Amino acid sequence: MNQQHSENALSRAMYWPRVRDLPRCEACTDSMVAPEASALRADGKVSYLWSCDSCGQSLVTSAAEAAQ
Repeated sequence: MNQQHSENALSRAMYWPRVRDLPRCEACTDSMVAPEASALRADGKVSYLWSCDSCGQSLVTSAAEAAQ
């Protein structure tokens, strides 16, 4: 029963926008929860450094700064 509860919680979590937008490791496909670092670039974009807790693979993502 505990496994069924976990599976139900995971399937419901996939509807949450924040969970869907988390990057996945390119090497092992595990989800990455929080970036290790972020930096505001001169062009207004924010770069995020992610590192996989499972295998150690790193990747960088970026996002545009919200318009004000």
